[in-house]
Amino acid sequence: MDEAIRRRWADAADFEPVLDLSSQLARHIEEGVPPLTSEAFCASHIGPEAPMKLLVAEKGGVVVGLAAWTLVHELYSAEAGLYLSDLAVDRAVRGQGVGKALIEGVKAWARDHGVRKLGWDVWHANHTAKRFYEAVGATRSEETHPYKLSLKDALPPMSSDAGFRNRVD
Repeated sequence: MDEAIRRRWADAADFEPVLDLSSQLARHIEEGVPPLTSEAFCASHIGPEAPMKLLVAEKGGVVVGLAAWTLVHELYSAEAGLYLSDLAVDRAVRGQGVGKALIEGVKAWARDHGVRKLGWDVWHANHTAKRFYEAVGATRSEETHPYKLSLKDALPPMSSDAGFRNRVD
């Protein structure tokens, strides 16, 4: 009998399994191991004030998947959107409904928060992910094209909005 998939919010104790899943995803898309630290993980993903939301999926009490996202607000439409930054399922349990359970959890959260549009990027050669997203009802968007701007020089941390205004002016 298949074990049930349980979704829950990540907590600080999930750092190691989240790092493992993030590393699996990074290797899959031909990136290096992410330089994630426990402190950065907690600051960005744990607790109600964290800028990112992180839902994990468990089977048999073991974290086997994750979905991370942020809420965005578009001025031009006056609507909230959701940007899914990461969806990862442990390679040992792929095809067992973990990804679908995570997507359903993300959609439920989005509906509860007035979000009408979910978006994400898929690495060009990740054909498995493309098939998965299409199987859960997503379509490839032709209305936008992703761009990126790499910042080679790191800026010092911002301590206030005033510091940001002074750097921009």
